[in-house]
Order: sequence, then C-alpha cells, then structure tokens
Amino acid sequence: MCAWLQFPLKIDASRKILHIDMDAFYAQIEIRDNPALQDEQVILARDPRKTGGTGVVATANYHARQVGVHSAMSAAEALEKAPEAVFVTPDFDKYRKVSEQVHGIFHQFTDKIEPIAFDEAYLDLSDYEESLVTIAHRLQQKFLMNWHSLPQLAFRLISSLPTCF
Repeated sequence: MCAWLQFPLKIDASRKILHIDMDAFYAQIEIRDNPALQDEQVILARDPRKTGGTGVVATANYHARQVGVHSAMSAAEALEKAPEAVFVTPDFDKYRKVSEQVHGIFHQFTDKIEPIAFDEAYLDLSDYEESLVTIAHRLQQKFLMNWHSLPQLAFRLISSLPTCF
C-alpha cells in the first residue's frame, strides 16, 4: 500500500495506467517451446507421480483450468482433477529471460514501469496524447510481431487510479 494514500481519494483523471497480465505465462512459454503440448492439459509443477505427491501448481494452461486446476493447488489434487495432464517442472530462469524480453518492449513505450511479477506490470502512459485503448492496441501489435517468442497478453485498462509511481 502507498504510504501517502489517504482517503477520500483524489483521482487524477489525466493519468493513463495500463495493467498488463500475461495469461498462463509459464505454461504458454512451455507450449511455445514444445508445440506438442498445444492440445494437452499442461500443469506447471513437479509431477506428483514422481515426488510422492508433493509440489504446488505454479500455473496451468486453459485446458487444465477447464477441469478445475489452478495456481497454488497441490500437485496431487491437480493430478486428481486432470489425470492425463502433462506435468512440467517450472524453469524460472527461462521465464525470467522471456520476462526481460517483454519488459524490453514495455520500455519502447515508457520507462515508468512498475513490475509486479515476471508476467505482470503496470505502465504509466500518461505522457501519450492518444487514448489508453489506442496505446494498448499498439502494444498488442508489437507483441503480435514477436508472437513466435512471446506469450499472449491480457490487458487491463486502468485510468485515473492512484498509483505509487
């Protein structure tokens, strides 16, 4: 929480903040690197069949989510929900490298970036004359040009919100 944040909130309508969250980031990277996983239920966790049931799900792709698998679930419970799933041990060094590529694209738009995680950040785009929707579309186009190496993004448009930039 921002130390300066006080209520009632004073909203600055001129601020343009874009929240970016890359859906199933780790799973998308693994599928990008192994296209044979495209139609499989992919769970990013140590395989509980090999670990005696230990481990926690880092993320899962949408095929696995459709049967109830989600982040922070025990790997053993995920296996019960998706017995045919492919378990992939997370490779955080790989995800960090892809995240650096993603942030390189963010920096083409602004240096006012508040990273939250490998797959999530806030961008302050207040210096742009264009609408936040237009800027987000341009950013999406930039990512589409790099589709072979970068995962899909989900954009959440946030404007006029107090931030800690």
